[in-house]
Amino acid sequence: MESVAARDDALGRLGLAPNKALVEGTAFTDEETRIFERVKREIPVAAVEGFDAAWQDRIIRGLWTHNKGTEAERLEQTKEAFVKISTWRREGKIDSILTRNLRGLETVMEHIRMTAGGDDLYGHLIWVEQLVEVAALCSCDLTTEEIVLVRAQATEAMERLKVKNSQATGLTRYKQVYVLDLAPLALGPLVRRGDVRKLTGEIMGLGSQYYPEGMWKIFIINAPFIFRTVYAVISPFIHPVTKDKIKILGGPSKYLKEMERNGIPMSSVPTLIGGTHPGRNMLPEIQELVSDAFPEAAGPVEETASSEEPRLQTTWQPTTAVKDIPRPKPVRKSSPWLCCANASAVSNPQQVSRVAETNPSPRKDEEEHDLHPQSPAPEEPKEDEKKEPEDTKSPDVPGSRDRGLVVAVHQHRAVSSKSKYAILTSMFIFVFWFVVF
Repeated sequence: MESVAARDDALGRLGLAPNKALVEGTAFTDEETRIFERVKREIPVAAVEGFDAAWQDRIIRGLWTHNKGTEAERLEQTKEAFVKISTWRREGKIDSILTRNLRGLETVMEHIRMTAGGDDLYGHLIWVEQLVEVAALCSCDLTTEEIVLVRAQATEAMERLKVKNSQATGLTRYKQVYVLDLAPLALGPLVRRGDVRKLTGEIMGLGSQYYPEGMWKIFIINAPFIFRTVYAVISPFIHPVTKDKIKILGGPSKYLKEMERNGIPMSSVPTLIGGTHPGRNMLPEIQELVSDAFPEAAGPVEETASSEEPRLQTTWQPTTAVKDIPRPKPVRKSSPWLCCANASAVSNPQQVSRVAETNPSPRKDEEEHDLHPQSPAPEEPKEDEKKEPEDTKSPDVPGSRDRGLVVAVHQHRAVSSKSKYAILTSMFIFVFWFVVF
């Protein structure tokens, strides 16, 4: 572990302030002391004395010093935070949560991946998070309360790592460098499904409600271009204190260099996102804390909701060898009139339905012959049967008999929907994320 002097030398070469410039862990100013004494007089004693010095520091500076609004508003929010957080920790037994086997731990951590790296030159822990598939959590048998409780357990494990880091460096650091990796995030369900949005809000809202003043730097990486475009439009309305923490970046060539410029060596960045630190997956970290560090916690998993019967898992085995199944014939390219037909069909949906009628799906016997080439081929229709009735033709749409028209129309609508999803999702993620942090 590098000494503080060695860290300060490295910070100086980057043009950054030394460690002593940070206020984390320092004594309250006269104004902060005055506010803290007033808070203690106006709320129950238990709501204050239940916190150590670091937590008192976080709440006072997060809800008062670095907050915005009038003095009366900030004072009221500070008092509410003390009461709300202390009540939540007491009722949820958060202080002992790392000694409990919570139901659904593996399921939640599979879809919300949390990885701890090393620390930056200031001693802040690197926390990488990936929201892989929140929609899958909505479909499992866990309740929202159970999922959020597992997230709280993971956060408490991360808080414990920050305490260990502080003890090793001799620097009181209760903030972290938070990295939100958007690469694995499924954007479609986040936009289309209200239950996914609500659960995502509950998960991410945990930090803003019960872990104030926890962010030192925030990196949103692998962000698509549209996300950065929306952020550029909204950024003038963001509070300067919050805006200084946020970095919206693209791929590794961008964010790794930016991290180094902000005092985060590559030796502290997990290999998961391109650094050289092996990283610590928080799932085995929690399991080790529960089973090894607290052996008295070993026992049955906590059941807070009845689980469903396990589903029967079956594996499909093809009856015909894969090599014997003929590959489907490539779709014929559309006619030169397809672009015109698209425009006409989109403006007149009735024409699309007429085209669908003139191109019925393959007959069942034809499908069976494709899958089982050993069976006899269906009889070819006679010449007079091949003639198409005149009333099924669509004279308004050139090339309407081309089956590619319907496909092209659907593709056009799918592309439009994806564009809308990208824009709406980017705006949603930013607004939601800004409220959280």
